[in-house]
Amino acid sequence: MLKKNPFIFFFMAAMLVLSCKPSPELENDERTDHAPSDTSRSDDSTIRDLELKITESQDPLDLETKYFLILELIAERPSLHAEDFYSLLGLTLARDYTGVNQLPNELILDAARHFEKGLRENPSSDSLHLIMAQYLFGLMTLSTEISTPYGDVQTISDRGMESINNALSYGADPAECYYLKGKMYRYQNNFLDAMEAFRESVNSDPSFIIAYEAGFNVSMELGYPEQAKSWLAEGIERNPSSYELSSILAHHYAKEEDFSEAIYIMSIYFGKAASIPKEAFFDYGYFFENDNQHVKAIEQFKQAIALDSTFLDVYYRLGAIYTESSQWNDAYETFSELLKRLPLNHSYREEIRKTLETIEREL
Repeated sequence: MLKKNPFIFFFMAAMLVLSCKPSPELENDERTDHAPSDTSRSDDSTIRDLELKITESQDPLDLETKYFLILELIAERPSLHAEDFYSLLGLTLARDYTGVNQLPNELILDAARHFEKGLRENPSSDSLHLIMAQYLFGLMTLSTEISTPYGDVQTISDRGMESINNALSYGADPAECYYLKGKMYRYQNNFLDAMEAFRESVNSDPSFIIAYEAGFNVSMELGYPEQAKSWLAEGIERNPSSYELSSILAHHYAKEEDFSEAIYIMSIYFGKAASIPKEAFFDYGYFFENDNQHVKAIEQFKQAIALDSTFLDVYYRLGAIYTESSQWNDAYETFSELLKRLPLNHSYREEIRKTLETIEREL
């Protein structure tokens, strides 16, 4: 993802991975292969209690506890609920902002036998085959090298591709399947096949936004910036109300210091979008600011604050504009609001205090 600006207070690393949630049309799965009802299993109240513990606990559950609760829930079910396996997958793929695994390696590996068991009992489940493929891709990308039951990266990839093909044959969403294929190819530096897979993804579903971004990223890695921009432009043409694609392309032009083009892209988005997130107003304001259109920048930043009064980055940018244009009262008020909202242990508090002292001398 392109860096948006150097003054971000809070940020998070994001990986473009498939959501670990089922799609609305989750099951094309055949139900004839479900495990038969077991009279020894608990009644519905036990299942409901487990679901509540997992999803509605007032106290945050540690991931290991949640892992075993999900396994217990799967065991109690009289039939397949793919949502449980998506939850299990989410835990195995969980990483912190530095990319370190959140579950112990032994539990990540232990999950394999539960996915395999689910597939043996439900061999026609498109969801479980796709989940298995996502799990295998997760094993390929573990932050530490561990010995897996599937062999080396190439062997894991081959098994993952087999799972994807099985998912496709049982009716899984082609856009998701080809996107995952592309990620596997890309991870192994097979960029041409990755590009072809991402192309298959968007051809099967023109609204599958993340595949356009994936095509953009691979093109940039290969050193083809114009091709990269064409991926985003195509995605925007097909999805004109996509903030994600418009923002990435606009920031790409901003990185090239072509702020007028960045402003133009965002103006098209603003004209098409039914609802506009606070981040879009921030982006628009940032581009106006860097194009020396401060009045328009202030207008956009105020819109962002109107949507979320805790959006701290906006206060900083707004205060900086007021300071630069010697609007001392507005600058003081804005930075005071920022200081009031910053966490007590935030590293920028001292800097903001010094900024306020400087402004006070100008009042």
